[in-house]
Amino acid sequence: MASNLSQIEMEIAIMRSYMNLDRDIREVLMSELEAIFKPANNETVATVDEEIEAELANYRQQLEAEKKGQILSALQDPKQKELG
Repeated sequence: MASNLSQIEMEIAIMRSYMNLDRDIREVLMSELEAIFKPANNETVATVDEEIEAELANYRQQLEAEKKGQILSALQDPKQKELG
């Protein structure tokens, strides 16, 4: 390939060369590329999952605190009626 190819021409030449490779070689190459790019994607997914889990835990705590407050309020009302 000539060194004065534009970037697009270079990308096209790379894709053509890739498609001209033996199928077994392409499969090995794809496995290598997946191994390179997959960890970055998995880290992103893991981070998002961790953020969602943290939000859910926080929301659960808020709901439980609210529920306890309602229960305490309901339990205190009869006592207040007796005192009043």
